[in-house]
Amino acid sequence: AWRRGRRVAPEGAERLSAEELEAACARSGFTQDEALRLHEHFAATAGGQRRVEASELLPGIPQLAGPLLARLPAALRLEGGGGCGKEGAKAGVDFRTAISALGVLNERAPVDDKTRFLFRLYDADGDGRISRSDIRSLLELVVPLDSPSSSGGSPWPTAARRAAEAAGKRREDDGEADAEIEGARSLAFKERAELIERAVEATFEELAGRGSKDELSLEQFAMVAGDLASERGTA
Repeated sequence: AWRRGRRVAPEGAERLSAEELEAACARSGFTQDEALRLHEHFAATAGGQRRVEASELLPGIPQLAGPLLARLPAALRLEGGGGCGKEGAKAGVDFRTAISALGVLNERAPVDDKTRFLFRLYDADGDGRISRSDIRSLLELVVPLDSPSSSGGSPWPTAARRAAEAAGKRREDDGEADAEIEGARSLAFKERAELIERAVEATFEELAGRGSKDELSLEQFAMVAGDLASERGTA
């Protein structure tokens, strides 16, 4: 359960000493209150154990909710026990490792640390390079599918949605619009794929420059990201 935005730790859960709390804040850049909230959530998720899987810990942090949640363990280097070898991969991560990794997400984290984290978030296959395929993979996660079968609004209205809505209305009237709805659905998938391809080229052009590179290393990514941040910060 959550109480005032916090998950209640189980009875008898290990508590942080003053020294441990101070060390956790020094490693992560979190305030004491932030570190205590995270420890409370860690203890509740771990159920009295000293270690927990990142895939179990991270979904319980509301600020991390979103389409990229599944990529966070790798981007935060919390997969495989946070670098603890084969045994660590089974045992999960301890609180010290978890809070140190999550420190990159707070506003006080060094820019270099944030840049490396963002690079790993883009680098879908973990090969140390960012390619068009990596960017496409990320956009596949964050660009919603305009589903003609849904009743909610679309973030990018399309002819496919309008056709599906019209077919859906006729279905209510005569029950013979299934083929039209399926066709509209296919069109929606095609439009989404085209949108993603345009976004891939635009993103890669901004990061790498037109025709200049097929991939970006961490050093190149950091240089471009720094230049873009400077330009937008002074605009």
